[in-house]
Amino acid sequence: MGLLILYGLTMEGIKISDFKSGAYRHDHREQVLMYALLLKSHLECLPKEAFIVYPDKSERVEIDKDTVNNALHDLENKICNANRELNTVPAKSKSQ
Repeated sequence: MGLLILYGLTMEGIKISDFKSGAYRHDHREQVLMYALLLKSHLECLPKEAFIVYPDKSERVEIDKDTVNNALHDLENKICNANRELNTVPAKSKSQ
């Protein structure tokens, strides 16, 4: 398994390209939004656009302030839920 993510600076701003070797999966969009969130938090700059590049096609992911804020909210909820599960004694496994 490899990992190839390209961040490029264009005349319009930062562009994210996430190259995939397999087929489409819904969580790929979420991954790209997390990359945008990281860039926003560390560089204080919101990427202008993002692409998920598959062997046979590319998908453009809309990047704007609301989309990234929603991704942050979703991430915070996932962390909260994970912490809640970890504090459950005994912790439940996913297979139960």
